[in-house]
Parts: sequence; C-alpha cells; structure tokens
Amino acid sequence: MIVKVNHNDKFLAKKVLLSIVAAGVMTGFVMNAEAAEGKFSGNQVFNKTNVTYEKVNASGEANVTLTNGVVTGLKESRFDPDDPEDAGRTHADVATEIRDAGTRVEANNIAFTGEVSAVEGSNVIINGGSVTAGNAYYDAAHGNKVEKLATEIGAHDGATIELNKVKIDSNLGAFDGGVVTVNDSSVNAAFAIYAEGKGTINLISTDGKATYTVGEDGVEAADGGVINIKGGTLHTTNISVEGNGSKFITDGSVEAQKIVAGSNASVILNGGGKITGYKYDDGNTLAASVTGNSTLTATNVDFTGDFKAKEGSKIILKGGSVTASDYYENGKKDGYTEFGAIGENSSIEADGVDI
Repeated sequence: MIVKVNHNDKFLAKKVLLSIVAAGVMTGFVMNAEAAEGKFSGNQVFNKTNVTYEKVNASGEANVTLTNGVVTGLKESRFDPDDPEDAGRTHADVATEIRDAGTRVEANNIAFTGEVSAVEGSNVIINGGSVTAGNAYYDAAHGNKVEKLATEIGAHDGATIELNKVKIDSNLGAFDGGVVTVNDSSVNAAFAIYAEGKGTINLISTDGKATYTVGEDGVEAADGGVINIKGGTLHTTNISVEGNGSKFITDGSVEAQKIVAGSNASVILNGGGKITGYKYDDGNTLAASVTGNSTLTATNVDFTGDFKAKEGSKIILKGGSVTASDYYENGKKDGYTEFGAIGENSSIEADGVDI
C-alpha cells in the first residue's frame, strides 16, 4: 500500500507501494510469480461460476466473467532494489493480476482477499461481493513478520476498476492515469485513499448514505491526481493535495483533522463538515495550511486550529466557522493560533463565517 505519513504540514512521502503488480512493470519492482489458479489469456470469452481461486490472472484481451465464489489471495514476493530501507524482500497477498488493453474481468458476488490490481489499460468490474485487503509481510530474512501495511485496490497505467455495491475493507489507489470508481459502496481503508500521476478516484453515493472511513495516512492527491466525492460522508485523518492539477472535490460531508494543500493544488468542500485540528507533539494544532498558489474553498465547514493561506494562495469560506487553538512556544502556552493570509497575493475571503 502507500506510505507512512509525516505528521506535520508536509505531504505524505511514499515509502512502500505494494500495488506494483507482476513482472516489474513499474518503478523497478520485480515480482517472483508463483503458481496461481484462474489463469485466462488470449482473445477469448470465459465464463466461470462458483469459483474457488487463490488468484485471478487475466491478460491478452481475455474477456472473463466470474459469478459467485471466492478468491483467497496468493502470497507473492517482491523486490525493490531502489529501497535500501526495505533491504530486499517483502511479500503481499495478491488476489488479481489483470493486464493489457482489451482485457476485461467482471466479477459478480465474489469475495476477494488481497490486492486487486489492474494495469496497462485493462478493465475490472466488481458487482456485489467484497474486497478485503491482504497483508504485507517481510520475508524469512526479516523475520516473516506482518508489516504495518496492507494491500489495496489499485488501477495503474490507464486501467480502470469499477466497484458496484461492494463491501470494501481495503485501501484505494489510482496511478498514472488509472481510474477507480466506487458506486454505492462504503469504504473502510486502514491506511489511505491515494491518487497520483493523473490517477482519479471517484466515490459516488446516489442516496448519500455511503461512508468513507480512512485511517492512518488519510486521503491524498499528488502530481495531478484527482479525488472526487459525490454524496456520502468522509471520515479521515488528513486531506493532503499537492502538485499542479491535483484536486480534492466533495459535495458530501467531511470530518478530518487537517487540510494541507500546496504547489498549485485545489481543495473544494461543498458539503459541510468539520476539520477538528491535528495536534503536534509541541502542542500546536493545525486546521489548514494552503501554500504555493493553491486554493481552498469551503462551504459550511467548521475549522479548529491554525488557519493560513501563504505564498500567493487563496482561501474562500462561505458559512461555517474558524476557531483558534492554543499556541505553544518551547512547550509553553503563549497565546493562540491565527486566521492569517501571509505573503504577496495571499488572501482569505470569509462570507458569513463565525471567526
């Protein structure tokens, strides 16, 4: 999955990305392929019912329909020679490996455990059933222990993954033009929802009842990534948006600790909610930091904590509130945080806001 977070007003720094799939197609990762059931290749149509597979492997423009059953996940090893901290080998539970433009897999009422990945313009549609993230492991040389990470639902290189009324207990990731669309499904992500390199994640709730709960690392769009929420409620730790063209847009309600936007990024909160403030070890609390010609637009959102526009950035508030928090200097309380526009061309516009 994604990353460990730097808990300050910086952005997430990718440390481990487990959704790089087989054959080392991206970023220097190499995967040792192991035997897997459910292999489908070539320009053919396949229909299977009541399946029990460890892994589904589809390529070469195969058109696969799976109805009812389970995909339990296959433990596979990976090697990243560019990651000295990892020092070699990790493993991950992998449920699918779908590749090649024209390859399509439709799964109806299938329970997946482990990474669900699509690459190279392939297409996955999951109707009903469930996706449960698998574990990440160190190899024997590193004690065979489970790493504090988990696999994800990940679309890469222009691939698409669509989930309709699925029980999702998994991280989400969209990379390099990949698109993940979640329709009328709640999401429980232990670590992150992440879009990068013009990847897009769409979370759509037609009745507004879906909930999106994101754990440790929060929600991030980077390097042109877009996260678009239409309906439903987001509960997360952090919202981080960085890089030209990166966007986070929601018309649903949001509850988060902090918002950080930088480098020509955009955050739009149209559905109300609250940003409760992230408290650092020094005692100070951050609600919003908008830098580098970025924008934050919020309607009926309540913020608590330090709240700033810097480096030519713009904040537009309509309704809601901004409440200062205690300010600490050298471990001692020394006043309160502020509501401030700092630097040339930085601005805050507040209409009907309780400040």
